[in-house]
Amino acid sequence: MRAAFEVAGRDHHRQMPERSGGLALAHSTLASWQARDVLAQSISLHWQEPRIWSLVMRGWSDYFFMVGSSALALIGLMFVVVTLTAGRDRHELEAGKKLYTTPIVWHLGVVVVLSAGAVAPILASNWTGIGVLLLGLLGMTYAFSITVGIRRAQLASNFSGYDAFWYGVAPGVIYAVIGLSGLAMFRQATFGPSAIAAAVMALLLVSIHNEWDLVTYLAPDAPGPGKGAGSETE
Repeated sequence: MRAAFEVAGRDHHRQMPERSGGLALAHSTLASWQARDVLAQSISLHWQEPRIWSLVMRGWSDYFFMVGSSALALIGLMFVVVTLTAGRDRHELEAGKKLYTTPIVWHLGVVVVLSAGAVAPILASNWTGIGVLLLGLLGMTYAFSITVGIRRAQLASNFSGYDAFWYGVAPGVIYAVIGLSGLAMFRQATFGPSAIAAAVMALLLVSIHNEWDLVTYLAPDAPGPGKGAGSETE
């Protein structure tokens, strides 16, 4: 009887390491499964990120549609503004086109592009943010060159400082905000949509001011009907 108990005890002690090893293997397998689930969830969230961003921007769709449509209408009106330059000096027209007319069309085009990009559902926030940041830097450089060009050209000597501010400095500040908005989008900051919406509206308002300023400057000297650049005077 004692011998039987000794044999059973030896078998029990022999099975203890085997059970401990099996339990450790089970814990290890469970831990690997949990790590795999966490990795799968993180990958799923990463691929869902563009959709999440589009849902955030979708609340602004009507706003950006209104702003983009207004910018397109104002670009069309610039063709009417160009007709007011008939009969002016060719050199003055080239300088005015470079420093006044083209910047307005450029700013309105930026408004259209940003408005369209804001409601596009397939753009990832990271890549969109980088694009907006680069656009802001490009706009700042362009605005600086316009400011310097207006100060040097002195096409309207009585208003050179005024023109330099509205056609160069003010857009440059707005483009700085656009660049910061792109950085916010890249970092997925919550204020990104609001910042870019404010910047787009500000750029649109500055463009409206500049277009009206250009019309009121050109209209008094515009030739009347039948007095274009090629018409004969009696």
